Amino acid sequence: MMLLVTYLRTGGGKKAELNHHIPSQVSQVPTTISRIMKISPRLTKPRGAILLALRVVVLSITATTTLASTADKEQPHHNEAQAQQQQHQQQKQHHGEHVDINGEFALDDSTFHIAFETGGKGDGNSAAGKLHKQADFEIHEANENENENADDNVRLNVEQQSSNMKGENVGNANRCLLFSDEFDKLDNSVWRHDITLTGGGNFEVQAYLNNRTNTFVRDGIFYIRPTLTEYRIGVPALHNGGVMDMWGSDPGTQCTGNYDYGCFRVAGAGGNILNPVQSGLVRSVNSFKFRFGKVEVRAKMPKGKWIWPAIWMLPAHYQYGGWPASGEIDLVESRGNGPEYPAGGYDKIASTLHWGPSYEFNRFQMTHNEYALPGGKTFADDFHIFTLDWTPQGIKTFVDGNLLLHVPFTDDSMFRKGNFPPWIENLWTNSNAAPFDQEFYLIMNVAVAGTAGYFPDGVGGKPWSDKSPRAINEFYTAKDDWYPTWGPEDGLDRAMAVDYVRVYRNDCQ
Repeated sequence: MMLLVTYLRTGGGKKAELNHHIPSQVSQVPTTISRIMKISPRLTKPRGAILLALRVVVLSITATTTLASTADKEQPHHNEAQAQQQQHQQQKQHHGEHVDINGEFALDDSTFHIAFETGGKGDGNSAAGKLHKQADFEIHEANENENENADDNVRLNVEQQSSNMKGENVGNANRCLLFSDEFDKLDNSVWRHDITLTGGGNFEVQAYLNNRTNTFVRDGIFYIRPTLTEYRIGVPALHNGGVMDMWGSDPGTQCTGNYDYGCFRVAGAGGNILNPVQSGLVRSVNSFKFRFGKVEVRAKMPKGKWIWPAIWMLPAHYQYGGWPASGEIDLVESRGNGPEYPAGGYDKIASTLHWGPSYEFNRFQMTHNEYALPGGKTFADDFHIFTLDWTPQGIKTFVDGNLLLHVPFTDDSMFRKGNFPPWIENLWTNSNAAPFDQEFYLIMNVAVAGTAGYFPDGVGGKPWSDKSPRAINEFYTAKDDWYPTWGPEDGLDRAMAVDYVRVYRNDCQ
């Protein structure tokens, strides 16, 4: 008996039949399968979701048929794997996006229940991590008379793999999956929350907290959503006498940054209100970091005046000294302002490298580029894939496969490129790639406002001045202008939404 698998396309509800057959030698699949997971459909992906081709990974096969000989084939050598990859890419071009899956399954009447994952053996341009999305699949019989005498003694054991799938080969020479989070849940062992009132490095107005109002997972999507502090402590406390105490007593609640009174503030002290906005910043500093490889993030940007989303990386050890001497990699930054904003709103994104011996000599202007979608589309309307490709030869960033930024390391060293004054000593003698030759880790956050120039003074009705000692008060006073653009307090338009994060290493040893 041959079984044809069909499924529902998550975006439009159309059925698509796949050329994927359970081998004809298998005439009976037992109804008892280890660790059966039966789950309801959760077809929540946005329109245009990719088609998923199914591949059930058989971890244990006991059979007396020729199925055993085909299932137990040796892994191909590198050249053969490349050939298979080329064939796989050709199939994608002709038949749409085919993505492998692993998971547990059970047969129940005509329904095939599976927890599936994307992740092919692609070159990194295709999805290659554990997607952990869920759906039901229909099973239809075909060629019922075929192989009626096939062996019945076939036992399949399909077990769910580790959610991180560390070290899985993705089919590329010396490139393997280091980390994948598909956001079935918010894992605080992976993502450490910043807890501070400091306002980031740009004196933004938000307080970063660890709570599920500002950072949460819903339907397989991770959201970082800014909210107003007044809804938590009240308007009077925001202005006078209110206290925000971030010190905490446990690792998950302790203040992470005391710079500029970042762990304890009293409203009215110094003439300023408390942080009027609460938001979230998470970083992978305690869970994973890497040197050279690839980062792929599928995300949607937020809407709302003066909102500042970012997905970026910082050095794990600051080998060359404090910022920016050890570098910074900004995969994507945007603004929540509308497309009419002169400096660029959610219709535009940017990638930037920060580097230089000191703040005054940060040469980020030389390694910065912006990208706008054609046809009036925006980065807040749908999800897009942001990719960092980082090798000893250079750094490239992409948006949906389109090159955004390219900084080569082969033509000259970063120090020479910087053309620094002659009295500045070269800190980066290790390689041409320095300071981008050390381990970095990933950060995702949503900031608001700030006084470092990201929102230029006098542009787009900006209600505060970067030079004002009362900038935070000036921002909040204009709430009636900017807050309506954020949408409902419990809405998601104001949030940065992240579908998945996948990190690949170049060195799989």
